[in-house]
Amino acid sequence: MFNIIYNTIIFIITLCVLIIVHEYGHFYIARCFNLCIACFSLGFGPKILEFNDKYGTKYIMRLFLLGGYVKIPENNDDYNKKNIYKYKLLFYDNLSLFKRMLIILGGPIANILLAFIIYWFIFFIGYSTNKPIIHDIEYASIADTAGILPNTEIKKINNKDIVDWNSINLELNNNIINKKNVELDMQYINSKKIFHKTLKIDNKILSNNQHNNLIYKLGIIPEGIDIIPIIIKIQKKSAASQANLHVGDQILQIQKYKINNWYNFKKIISYYFNRKVIFFIKRNNKIIAINISIPNKKTALLQNNYIGIKPKIIDTQNINTNKIIYKCNLLQSLWYALNTSYLTIKIILHSLLNLFTHHNININNFRGPIYIANVVSSLFKENFKFYLYFLALISINLAIINLLPLPILDGGQLCIIVIEKIIRRKIPTYIKMIIYNLSMLLLILIMGLSFVNDYAKL
Repeated sequence: MFNIIYNTIIFIITLCVLIIVHEYGHFYIARCFNLCIACFSLGFGPKILEFNDKYGTKYIMRLFLLGGYVKIPENNDDYNKKNIYKYKLLFYDNLSLFKRMLIILGGPIANILLAFIIYWFIFFIGYSTNKPIIHDIEYASIADTAGILPNTEIKKINNKDIVDWNSINLELNNNIINKKNVELDMQYINSKKIFHKTLKIDNKILSNNQHNNLIYKLGIIPEGIDIIPIIIKIQKKSAASQANLHVGDQILQIQKYKINNWYNFKKIISYYFNRKVIFFIKRNNKIIAINISIPNKKTALLQNNYIGIKPKIIDTQNINTNKIIYKCNLLQSLWYALNTSYLTIKIILHSLLNLFTHHNININNFRGPIYIANVVSSLFKENFKFYLYFLALISINLAIINLLPLPILDGGQLCIIVIEKIIRRKIPTYIKMIIYNLSMLLLILIMGLSFVNDYAKL
């Protein structure tokens, strides 16, 4: 119960920050253009705070801080005319198209600026991070094919210095977007010799991979991550489900081969494509033998780890001794913040584009407030700097999502004013209301799916 309350409080604080920054972005630019603003409201539900400023703008804070808006009256709206004449306030329709577009873009711009400031702050004050040391390699993965070995440290990617796994992830994503191979400079632990490897990016292999993290998709297991041959999930209609393997089973041996690590597990399975094998399993403190029919190679590649199982993954990074304090001077941190913001925006835009151009929309991948609440509360408690890093990522996501061409979002508002400029007349109010309501229904549907997915994965 305490955890639920704690997670909810941290989530609300996080959401408040993002919403206030977003709405203030709209508000600030509107004020710069001396625009008449009727109301600046945060949240929904009963009012808990309300006051007016000298311009006649009403400020409202409501009980449930989910959402907000800046109300800008039109010429025919009822407003305090005394304040309009006194402070020479303008109405929205009096502004040029460019200025109206800037006001609409104010919210997303503010969210991106928030992310940039967070990155700048983190790089400047420094943070503790793990060296990019490879603990293990998955069999037959892109990394394995490239000849990358465990117990090596990644020093450079494409001649760019690398300090941690976050910077590696950004550079790898950037390479995949640009459809380039990845050039790695690596070093064995306790050795000064640098050697070179090339990762040949195969998007088909990456898209078939079940991992969400790109580093894992490439077959690289970072130091501090241990894969234990204990089953935590079984894929439906897979070889494992047909053989009646259970969640909690520990795989000890396949035929005559003992399972020492996950690389060996997948390698051994590959010996027996399209054949029956004997698995020795530890279940309820008893060792039992189970016959499993390994599918052919083509079918096996479509199943998690060839037979449709997900192993237990243990994160030991917090007790890892290979940590460094990464810190930059003021100008360096500025550059790294700019680069990180740019790459993050580029990666998110590319991911969104892929959803629609390659028809990769999977409703099971929608994650919502429950997932975010769990992540932010965990990071807030364990490592505040990583919490800030995640906050920056969410802020950029919020900025880009708000630019989607749905009428209820900023992107939709941009489309409407551009269309009205082209056709040289206002779109009728009833048509706007119809498309607003349809976009609202779509958002509610997406949020509903996100809640269901979050609840199912608890």
